[in-house]
Amino acid sequence: MNTFQLKVRDFTQKTSENLYEFTSSISILYTISEYSKTPSVKKYQKFFVATQQLAIQNAILSLAKIFEINKNSVNINSINNYILTNIRQLPTLEIVDNEDYKHFQIDFEASEVIFETTFDDDGKLLSSQSKHKFDKNYSCKIIAHIIAKHKDIIEEYEDDIKALKSLRDTKIAHSDKKTISLEKTTWDKLDKLSVYVIEYLDIIEHVFLAASRSLSSDAKRNGHSLKRMLLELNDIC
Repeated sequence: MNTFQLKVRDFTQKTSENLYEFTSSISILYTISEYSKTPSVKKYQKFFVATQQLAIQNAILSLAKIFEINKNSVNINSINNYILTNIRQLPTLEIVDNEDYKHFQIDFEASEVIFETTFDDDGKLLSSQSKHKFDKNYSCKIIAHIIAKHKDIIEEYEDDIKALKSLRDTKIAHSDKKTISLEKTTWDKLDKLSVYVIEYLDIIEHVFLAASRSLSSDAKRNGHSLKRMLLELNDIC
């Protein structure tokens, strides 16, 4: 990797960590809600209520960071701006498969496909692979498409993102506020925003880093672990 790719990797790593925190917190929150009527949760109700409040706070803080517009923080806007500014120094490594994405549909040709084969001395095929010779403008088209889609998402979820940041600034930043309600947004809307972030990170890392690293599946394991613990507690209780 060159210096510019390493910077992109640092940006996506930080955003992935925030996504992990959001997904992990939501998984824990949903698990407690699912088992709220069980003996174990009822017996330790105060503990689980406090855990839910902490999970809600962490989820809101983490997702709000991703959609921040502060130039000094790591967020989707800062990643887009960095790539756009340094696009000529970022090699394009992989093509985009439209079937993998709900939000991103690339409608332009990516590259010329070159097939390479290797034979032994007897003419027997040893290996065959295809490589892509990318058009020099593909990276520019990719980031332009991503930025355009991000603007669409911001417009579609404008009220939800505003509500998210309002909750962060008015309810979480002030510790005297003991209860948190979502008011003008819903967990379903925030879940959809997180799905967009997963696709965004995947396409950036796929194209510019030749990697695919979504932490959402790992994050859900925390909820699964809590579920197993609650089931064991129910057997005891």
